[in-house]
Amino acid sequence: MVIDDFKWPCRFERFGHLYLDGAHNISGMEALIQTIKERKLEDVGIVFSALMDKDCQKMLDMLKEFDVVIADFDDERSQGGHISYQKAIEIMKAKHQNIVVTGSLHFVSTVRKYVISA
Repeated sequence: MVIDDFKWPCRFERFGHLYLDGAHNISGMEALIQTIKERKLEDVGIVFSALMDKDCQKMLDMLKEFDVVIADFDDERSQGGHISYQKAIEIMKAKHQNIVVTGSLHFVSTVRKYVISA
């Protein structure tokens, strides 16, 4: 097995033009942005949700070069948004070629189950 064959769920995991990345802190967000640039992804929309104990505003500030929708998901610690993650993904698919879902491992794992079951 070579390193290129290694898969780690929710770590820039790809489902077509939808990417799931559990970046949930400043260093994780830095790595995500670097990965987007290294892979030369164009026309990227972000679906974001984080937990209350995270520095949500700082992470959102880091994503300022992207179109971002803040989504909600079913977790009592979610900072939430005003739109469901399902709707947020559909909105971003209509606007952008590539969609990255990020902000929390809990959030991304919820979205992963939704994507796999669809």
